[in-house]
Amino acid sequence: MTMPDKSPHPGAEAAKQAATELLDTLGYDVLDAGPVDGDVVILLHGFPQDAHAWDAVTPVLGGTGLRTLAPWQRGYCPGATPREIERYEIGELVADVRALADAAGADRVHVVGHDWGAVVAWEMALRHPDRVATLTALSVPAPGAMAWATRKGPQLVRSWYIGAFCLPVLPERAL
Repeated sequence: MTMPDKSPHPGAEAAKQAATELLDTLGYDVLDAGPVDGDVVILLHGFPQDAHAWDAVTPVLGGTGLRTLAPWQRGYCPGATPREIERYEIGELVADVRALADAAGADRVHVVGHDWGAVVAWEMALRHPDRVATLTALSVPAPGAMAWATRKGPQLVRSWYIGAFCLPVLPERAL
């Protein structure tokens, strides 16, 4: 986990260390930047990216006083790569986001997602609106709009790869 040394107040380093230890218990890597006492922004990467997709964004947000948490989502880091396919269901991924917010001590968070991360972000907002202060979804429309476009428009053809990655063995061989 990367923890920049930007102490906004006395005792911030100790608080950052305590937060680091708590985040480490979740089992996946998280890039944690900005002031430990800032409002929390959870940044969810897309496929095939990782948490470093947000490297250009985190200093800007941190400069405004926001704390950013950019996890490697489930399946993208050795510490959180379960073998059972059901452990990748959307509810599990949303639970990861909630656990991250809980570990950071945040009742409400700003959630930003790109591509696959946006799908998880939308679900977090739909299932737990009381925990989401704001939602920013990049490259993925609202679930209702996506469903409509898949049924009535060309989106089904454009999203063929999603179905392909659900097949056994094929994704592993392709990657």
